[in-house]
Amino acid sequence: MKQKDIITSIIAITIGICLITLPFFFQLKRSIILIGIVPLWMGFYILLNNNKEKKIRSKVKTNTVQYNKKNINHFLVIILFVLCQDLYGTNYLKNVSFQGKENGLIVEFVFEGSVSPDSINAWQSQTEWFYFTLYNVLADTTELLEYTELTRPVLSFQPIITEKSTQIGIKLKNRVESFEILRINEKNTLNAHLHYPLENFAELTSVRAYNNKKIEFSNRFSRSKTWLLLIGSGYTLTGLMDNTKKMNTELKIGIGTLVFTYIIHKLWPKK
Repeated sequence: MKQKDIITSIIAITIGICLITLPFFFQLKRSIILIGIVPLWMGFYILLNNNKEKKIRSKVKTNTVQYNKKNINHFLVIILFVLCQDLYGTNYLKNVSFQGKENGLIVEFVFEGSVSPDSINAWQSQTEWFYFTLYNVLADTTELLEYTELTRPVLSFQPIITEKSTQIGIKLKNRVESFEILRINEKNTLNAHLHYPLENFAELTSVRAYNNKKIEFSNRFSRSKTWLLLIGSGYTLTGLMDNTKKMNTELKIGIGTLVFTYIIHKLWPKK
């Protein structure tokens, strides 16, 4: 065997072993394991072919080379099968985004492959932290911390990686009372809808704006009734001051205005 071929095969085998073992020591995609199998197989293939091209071609040695090649192929098939079994069912979390709502928060998870809503569990802790557990899902914590944009009402974001799951923690100003996890359109995207307690309903911006408009309208309406009462009283007094016994115009307007004001007050009383 040529020294060049030996060096090439050793380099290929070393690269393959490194690529296969890296995901077990660092937070990398498990799919890199399948890439590492390629140089590993090429290294063994070079060794087998060089052994086969030796000058001694006796039947016994040829059978030995073929036997060794067959064993190596079986060995590689077994490794590939084991790795595929380990990778099967494991997904990868690519992105997390937040969309604040008045009554809660929408958290969007984007995965590398298709995912079911049943693969996510969520709960509210005793503090302001709300947690998601993504089963059979891996992620790169450094990448998530760098590229995940925090928007109100999210105060802090914390991804935690375990052996076969990923935990996402988010710190919120208000506690979450209920939630639902849905798959809207894309098969690799899940949306978690978090809802605040009903006791926080009065603090919503839209509710406060509505209440303010209602109070403002009530104040204006109350002032309008006061002016109608003053106008009606003025016309009535003016009509009564007339010495004629007939019902004059001022008295008619005054009494009509007072009756109209009384009806409005009864129909729409001040609350």
